[in-house]
Amino acid sequence: MDLDGNIEWQKSYGEGGWEDAWSIQQTADEGYIVAGYTGSFGAGGDVWILKLNSNGEIEWQKTYGGGNYDDALLTQQTSDGYIVAGGTISFESPGWYLGDFLC
Repeated sequence: MDLDGNIEWQKSYGEGGWEDAWSIQQTADEGYIVAGYTGSFGAGGDVWILKLNSNGEIEWQKTYGGGNYDDALLTQQTSDGYIVAGGTISFESPGWYLGDFLC
């Protein structure tokens, strides 16, 4: 949205599974990094990271996780990539993790 709340663009992402976006940050290149959950990609039930350009088009997307539920809750751009924080029950039962994914 612009500063007055008018929609500049809107898009949906995913392929019919359950998808959530929990964090979005503008990146240094005026695009966006989005962190959340996907039931459509990866093993299904994975961390989902999307890098969007300034028009909301996907530049790249990655999934991370195991055979159970994994979710990204926060993301932040760093000087050498992105850092992502979230939760998992694939690798700990249940637990939290902090992952540093350099993409």
